[in-house]
Amino acid sequence: MNDPNPYQPSPSAGNLDSGVHSSGVSALVVSHLSRTKPWVQLIGILGIIGSVLAILGSLVVIAGGGAFSTMIASSGKGAAQVPTGLIMVFGLVYLLMGIFMFWLSFKLFSYGSAIGVLRVTGSIQHLELALDRQRSYWKAVGIMVLIVICLYLVAIVVLLGFGATMGSRIQESLEKQRSTMHSSPAKDTESADESTETTPPEDETETK
Repeated sequence: MNDPNPYQPSPSAGNLDSGVHSSGVSALVVSHLSRTKPWVQLIGILGIIGSVLAILGSLVVIAGGGAFSTMIASSGKGAAQVPTGLIMVFGLVYLLMGIFMFWLSFKLFSYGSAIGVLRVTGSIQHLELALDRQRSYWKAVGIMVLIVICLYLVAIVVLLGFGATMGSRIQESLEKQRSTMHSSPAKDTESADESTETTPPEDETETK
């Protein structure tokens, strides 16, 4: 009696709609995961392409910060020139976002690849590998969401502080304008009184 070939694929490996693999993984589970594989890898590829474009765009902004500043200043009449350092900060932020999105997209694509391996082998080890990669992806997404929420809170606090300082400066400038407007009529009346005192009356000059 011949021993079964251990390298021969399982008879149920081709049937993904029913049955159980020899390793104990349900073929229906493999079928459901296999149907998600094209969409998972599609989103992963699109995310990789978008993140690469974002990284390249951020590098262009960082390299030509001064040129972008002068371009913004010359684009409209009376437009103020944006500081070059501020443009470079925005470029660095988009660079970090592009790198993080590339990392997420690569994790999603690797999860799809693990599903493809599971579809071929049907082993419990590859199922565990696919689920572990899915767990890693959603963990990274959760961390990104928390970071974005924290950045939004910091931005709100900064904007509120900036608005408060700008409001106080505007109020101070308005008070200065009012004080100058109140002081200028008094100076005009004083100069008018001095002019009347220095000029002699017309009648006295005519009699002399």
